[in-house]
Amino acid sequence: MVLFDENLYNLQQQTARKKHLEAARNNLYDQKRELDKQLLSLKCEKNKEQEDVAKLEKPSLSNFFYKLTGKLNEKLTQEQKEAYEAALKYDSVLQEYNDLTFRISQITDEWATLKDIEKEYRAALEAKKEEIKISESPEKEEILKLEKELITCQTQEKEIREAWSAGNRCLYAANNVIENLRKASNWGTWDIIGGGTMSTLIKHDYMNKAQSSVYVLQTELRYFRSELADVKIYSNLYVQADGLTQFADFFFDNIFIDLSVQDRIKSSLKTITDTKSQIERAVSKLSTLMTENEKKQTGLKKQIENYLIGQ
Repeated sequence: MVLFDENLYNLQQQTARKKHLEAARNNLYDQKRELDKQLLSLKCEKNKEQEDVAKLEKPSLSNFFYKLTGKLNEKLTQEQKEAYEAALKYDSVLQEYNDLTFRISQITDEWATLKDIEKEYRAALEAKKEEIKISESPEKEEILKLEKELITCQTQEKEIREAWSAGNRCLYAANNVIENLRKASNWGTWDIIGGGTMSTLIKHDYMNKAQSSVYVLQTELRYFRSELADVKIYSNLYVQADGLTQFADFFFDNIFIDLSVQDRIKSSLKTITDTKSQIERAVSKLSTLMTENEKKQTGLKKQIENYLIGQ
């Protein structure tokens, strides 16, 4: 005798999915507003640095004196470097912003397909209640209650696993950043003791790889935050998620000022290592939630089985 209502289960899953999409979208909108502020500030900085370069490239009295003292090229090189760093920061945040906008669009489109799902779910529940009333079986009513609780647990399991998977993707990305920073640090040490041009080039190559890895990690962290926001709907899990995406600002500020400064590489390495530890703690909590959820599902299934066999 199977009383499990597949249609009711699917409607409950879709209702939970809509709540998940709403929580994720709200979280992404918050992040987008923060990126709006960053972009405005970085654009102003980028334009200012480009204007500084343009001023040095145009004939002027001050540039004439710089040229006489032999400092024009040095000054121009420094301004060009600062302009490059400002453009790099702006482009990185702009890419994040575009990715975030696309993700919000995807979520909104999916949400639109579930717009009236709560109404359908409530109607299905009422129909099920009428079916129970007709059957006049208290055992069936108790089984329905247990099945509803089981469906809720299964939905929670799906959301927890999604957050857990997102967290593990963050750990993978963090490990890539750490690996590239460590290699850059090793080659930086060799460079300091006289490794020559080749060691400098290799160090810079690993720095570029680290920068690319940071962008990937930033993106994964933002998705992880939105998944954690959804998990909080179903549990008391609390993670200091707001700090997870802040390390990248430190990273940019400390690496691209001067690629030859070894202690700045080490500082960035410590920062990303601390971030990784926080992600690991969050993933560990999610693993605990999954274990607890599985135990609860097992207990509910056993209770349903006992009702079915008349124990």
